[in-house]
Amino acid sequence: MQIKKTILLTILIPSISLAAPLEPPAPSDNIGSAMYSIWDICKRLDSGAAGEKRTFQSPPSGPAPTGCSLNDILDKAPAKSAVGVSPNEVAAGKEYWGLTDGNWGLQTGTASAKTDPNLKPENIRAGV
Repeated sequence: MQIKKTILLTILIPSISLAAPLEPPAPSDNIGSAMYSIWDICKRLDSGAAGEKRTFQSPPSGPAPTGCSLNDILDKAPAKSAVGVSPNEVAAGKEYWGLTDGNWGLQTGTASAKTDPNLKPENIRAGV
C-alpha cells in the first residue's frame, strides 16, 4: 500500500524547478546580462585567476570547444573530507576553505597564537 501512495504522490505533485530564472536580467548586449565563461571558472579553480564577465557574442563560426567542460570543473572543485581542519585549528583572522561538514566553504580561523616565552633568538642554537 505504501508503494502505491508514493507513486500516486509522485504523479500528482508537480515537479519543482531549481533552475535560474528564464528571463534574462537585461538585453544580451547590456552589461547587466554579462556572465563568466566556463573557461574563466576553470582558470579560477586552477590558479585563482580573476575572470571577466562578458556580454553575449555570437560565435564566429559555430560551436567550438571551450577548453574546459563541466566534468573538468567538478574534477577541480574541492570535495568534502573527514580530515579537514576546523576554525579553532587555523590562526585567528586567516581565511581558508573548509572541507568538512559544518565547516564547508570560506572560513576564518579563530585559533590564538601560543608562543613559548623561551623561544627568543638568543635561546636558539644551530643543531640543538
